[in-house]
Amino acid sequence: MTDTVSKLAVWSPSGRELFFIDASKTMVSVPIAPGSGFQAGAPRVLFSTAGYFIQAYQPQFDVSPDGQHFVMIRAETQDQLGVVVVTGFLDELKRRMKTQSPR
Repeated sequence: MTDTVSKLAVWSPSGRELFFIDASKTMVSVPIAPGSGFQAGAPRVLFSTAGYFIQAYQPQFDVSPDGQHFVMIRAETQDQLGVVVVTGFLDELKRRMKTQSPR
């Protein structure tokens, strides 16, 4: 994990709140007042993001449709992150389905 923190914000589904991870690696919520101009309220710390993957150039989290939950990538260190690439998935699935006896 880098020491650089994401400065990118993610809008809540309602459009009345912005979420971002600050320099102390905490998730922050900022209310946005509706109107013709941009009026941000006082930031509110929600929770620590220690133990989650943080990248500086794009947000590594998203907000649920109800605006009450977050999806994040859990990782103790960047070395534990990995990508699993599955090739020939459909062929393997078809092969396995043929070998199973019908119920």
